[in-house]
Amino acid sequence: MPVTADFTSLEDAFRNAIDGNAILFVGAGASHLAENKDGQPLPNGADLTKLLRWKIKTTNDRHSLAQLTGHYVRTEGSDELYNFLHRLLSTSRVDKIYRDLLQLNWTRIYTTNYDNAIEVAKNFKNEHNVYDLRRSVKNVPHGAIVHLNGYINHVSPHNIAGELLLTDASYSTSNFSSSAWAHHFRSDISNARSVVFIGYSLYDLDIARILIEDPAIKAKTTFVVAPNADEIEVGSMSQYGTVLSVGVEGIWTSLTDIVTTYQPRSMISAFNFLSNLSEAKNRSHPSAATEVYNQLIFGQVPLYSLIQDVQINESLSYLINRTQVSDFIERSRTHPARDVFIVGEIASGKTFAALQLAKNLIKGRYTVYVARSGRDLRQELGELCRNTDPVCVVFDGYRRYIDEIKFYVSQRPANHRAILTERLVVHEYMERLITDIFPEGDYGEIVLERLDEAEIAEFDNLINFAGLWGDDAGESPKNRRRKIHTNFSSSLYKLLLELVLSQHVRAEIKRLLEPISQDVNATRFFATAFIMNVLGHDFVINDWQSFHGITNVRSLLATYREAIEHFVTTDATQIKLRSGLASAALLSMFASDATVANILADIYRSASNNSIGSDNFKQVAIDVTRYGSVEPLFQGENKFATIVNYYELIRPFGNSQNNPDYWLQYGIACTIHGSLDRAETAFQNAYARERVRDRPNLIRIDNYFARYQMKKALEATNSDLAFDIFKSAGDALNRQIWFDNNRHYPFKTGRAFSEIARKYFDIWSHSQKAEFILMCRTIREKAIDWKRAKRKSNPDVDFLIAEIRRLLDRL
Repeated sequence: MPVTADFTSLEDAFRNAIDGNAILFVGAGASHLAENKDGQPLPNGADLTKLLRWKIKTTNDRHSLAQLTGHYVRTEGSDELYNFLHRLLSTSRVDKIYRDLLQLNWTRIYTTNYDNAIEVAKNFKNEHNVYDLRRSVKNVPHGAIVHLNGYINHVSPHNIAGELLLTDASYSTSNFSSSAWAHHFRSDISNARSVVFIGYSLYDLDIARILIEDPAIKAKTTFVVAPNADEIEVGSMSQYGTVLSVGVEGIWTSLTDIVTTYQPRSMISAFNFLSNLSEAKNRSHPSAATEVYNQLIFGQVPLYSLIQDVQINESLSYLINRTQVSDFIERSRTHPARDVFIVGEIASGKTFAALQLAKNLIKGRYTVYVARSGRDLRQELGELCRNTDPVCVVFDGYRRYIDEIKFYVSQRPANHRAILTERLVVHEYMERLITDIFPEGDYGEIVLERLDEAEIAEFDNLINFAGLWGDDAGESPKNRRRKIHTNFSSSLYKLLLELVLSQHVRAEIKRLLEPISQDVNATRFFATAFIMNVLGHDFVINDWQSFHGITNVRSLLATYREAIEHFVTTDATQIKLRSGLASAALLSMFASDATVANILADIYRSASNNSIGSDNFKQVAIDVTRYGSVEPLFQGENKFATIVNYYELIRPFGNSQNNPDYWLQYGIACTIHGSLDRAETAFQNAYARERVRDRPNLIRIDNYFARYQMKKALEATNSDLAFDIFKSAGDALNRQIWFDNNRHYPFKTGRAFSEIARKYFDIWSHSQKAEFILMCRTIREKAIDWKRAKRKSNPDVDFLIAEIRRLLDRL
């Protein structure tokens, strides 16, 4: 097989390395370019084998390096092995060409060598950036050196036999391919522009396996092997990339030319898909009254006023600081978390909470960017990773950016961090996927729940300033705040929804939407855009215009610009809603629930048909199946009946009838609607279809089935039957409580205990009463234990503890 002599790929790799976007892998074939303390070339594996045969005084060449070192430890002891290897592998001098190569700005350097030649060449004084497989993959910095087979400076006489992959025992316990480091290596070579192997023979099958997984890696991989490499070795390597059989010395001219002439690419000074919060402009100069009104009703973020701490008046601010965020910031002083997730229901203040965190980071000299979806976002994130100053990126609605987040986290320097927001229903579904991207234990989570008294007071002041209290404007602040607490359950969503649905605001929105409501095609098109945005997806115009039979979307947008400019922003490719809350209200004002159900069914059918090969459409299909996602889209009097009907509308599409997730969501809808016979059928199907999956997850079905059982117990006419159903549900709750991914769901179901007692307790037998009281005590104790173990509060858990206490007192 002919040997490749084209240096183009290697020269490109050197340029990419200077730019900080290339991976170097160093094998034993480069060892001769450095000398140990005895002035001898550092030994490779073959050299070590010969030296150990000499030490052991054997001429038998059948024994491997592993066998020889294992025998040496057993006969001479680990102290002798340590002294022998430490002298052989401690570097005193490195050739200039090797030093020049290693001092390029490599993203990471991986090596199978045990010696410290790379560290000496790079003048590493502090070995904090030197890793072996024992160290966590958490926060691996740019330029780190990773020793896959162990590192001589990380071992001692007591552990050398186990930490260097030399002995029989070490080889048998090594499993790189399934380790976190293999995942990190895989991510590194996937994201790098170039990958260079120096002096490596691919004898390590784990590395070969990783290289062959992705054909795209071959195009950017170059192997530099010895000039005397035989045809078989060169041929085997050519499966994985370009092979240069010239030795390290043979790359001298190319390396010198590139280092001398290449100018590193300068960082992009202006990003299109990353917005620097500190550079927010106040372009329109609206009045404070207009900004607050648009903020509360249309979800328009007064970014400049928020970031620059502009005050409405001496006692009123645009940004209401959430207590949970402030507490998180305070905890971070002693227990810092690099990244943070902010999750909550629709209109819970996630974006504003992210801005509160961002402002705190800006004060700490961070530059904070907000990501916006677009084809060049990944490239811009790559450019941003070259910035070694403190940086934070906000991914608002992280579900849209999964691939970009994976890339950014794998490439970013150690002083970069991220803030990620998402709706709770989405986060619960995607939590394992998204958190696997981040180092274990190195992220925090803020779950936005009910407003506390201080937050209620601030929102009251803001609403009062905007003149949106209506008939309650004349009430005292105390009475208005009591109303927020009592009538709206301290829920920001319910409070804002009340404002949006107020008579004055409805009249204004109807006036703006009137032209659209007269155009059937426009109504369906904009309703689809609203729905997609509420679900947290980008509405990409090209994906949907043909679906609705609209040939000129630009003309449509121009025609209705005045009607939609308060609610949406548009660019060349997308329509984005300003507020998920406003969108639900908008739908109710110009599209009936029946129309919304039909549009949702059309979206589901289209997404299902296009889901093969498209992760985005696949996720859309999942979301429009999920009850928690579609429920806020319906507002009419027959809301729940329409939702149940919607699930029956979509059953013919996308193989729904065989999907346990579909049946689970249908069962949830039927339970809430009170159609318990249909709910029972749905749960039977969900269980049966889930059990035959390769990795069945019955826990999530158990949660909702227990709620169904509680409701069925309440509707039972026979008290003994009701007790049996209740007991079955209660037993399920006790099993579920300590599952990590259950959050507070079992306690939400447990809130039905009081209703059960009110209807049946007096007519149950003595033994049934005693068992019911025992179950009440058990679930309350578990709720207290859960709260203590989680070290946080939750409205469902707090309510259950208080409610069961009152119930037990009464009983």
